[in-house]
Amino acid sequence: GAITAADLFIIPVLPSPYDVWATEDTITALSEVNTIIPIESRILLNQVVAKTRLAADIGEALEGLKINGKKIERLKTVLHHRTAYKRSINDGMGVSEYSDADGRAASEIESLWEELMKWL
Repeated sequence: GAITAADLFIIPVLPSPYDVWATEDTITALSEVNTIIPIESRILLNQVVAKTRLAADIGEALEGLKINGKKIERLKTVLHHRTAYKRSINDGMGVSEYSDADGRAASEIESLWEELMKWL
């Protein structure tokens, strides 16, 4: 499948206990493949509501995730829950093209892109 074809793997996780639990299935699959083919993996927090207890708790829960004993690093960039992401799609644009009031969504995507390019 897609995992076996990858050299790098991003695991998007929404800040909810169900999403963290669902991530365990992905990690199990990655662990199995990783014994044969080394795959670098990172966690991407997505749709985070800033300054909430749940976001902090999920961040802590993700710290313990490992693939074959090796900690899965989290990407520094966090994508927050912003209406600009949905509105840009509704207007037929990517968020980088969409002009919202403060440009924070576009800045997050730019930051993610830069971080991924350094990782490559």
